[in-house]
Formats: sequence, structure tokens, C-alpha cells
Amino acid sequence: MFIIIGVLVLLLILVVLVVFFSPKSTSKDKNLVLPNEECCGGHEVCDIDLTKLSEDIIYFEDEELDVFSQKDSNSYSYGEIEEFREVLYTLKQHEINDWLHSLELRKIEIPEILKPEVFMILAEYKNSL
Repeated sequence: MFIIIGVLVLLLILVVLVVFFSPKSTSKDKNLVLPNEECCGGHEVCDIDLTKLSEDIIYFEDEELDVFSQKDSNSYSYGEIEEFREVLYTLKQHEINDWLHSLELRKIEIPEILKPEVFMILAEYKNSL
């Protein structure tokens, strides 16, 4: 009888030690998702393949936009905004990210009023994939 009680006490002590010294994991840790190392962190979801982006400037028949280099995105006139809009709507949806990167390399900011249109087109393209 004392042997069975002794074995049960030792087993209980062993279980307590294992539980106490085992690595702690919480439900938060199980749901933790680490960001992709290549993600730039500039947007909620990194959906741009950064390996495809190069430092080479690619023109999309938009050389006329080079005159807007260093211009603030809030200072465009109606006619200038229409120049950007014309280029935007002649692009294929899959070209828009590359076009935006090209503008960034050329230090050209798209007009502030066009940004919602660009985001809408990109969202539609992403949803169609």
C-alpha cells in the first residue's frame, strides 16, 4: 500500500515539475505571424514582389510627366491631373505597380486626387487574381 502511494506521489511530483519547467506557450504565440523578410513594411499587406523592382527607369509612354519631377502632389492644376489620368487609364492593370515605381524613381508624385483611383484599380486587379 505504501509503495503505491509513494509511486503516485513521485508521479505527481514529476508531472508538476514537467508542467512547471516546460516552455510556456500562449494562444497569442500560436497565432503570431511574422512578416515576410522582404516586405517593405509600407503597407498593410506586402503584395509587391520587391525582387522585380529595379532601379532602372521604365517609361510607359509617359516621358511628358518628367516635367513634374519634384512637384508636390497637392499643387497640380486640372490639366496636369488629366495628363496623369490619361496615362493611368491607358496602362494595363498589371503595369500600374511598375508605373508607380518608375514615377518614384523619377521623383514624380502622382496628384493627390488620383491616389484613390489608383488604389481602387489596384484593389480590383488584386481581387481578380
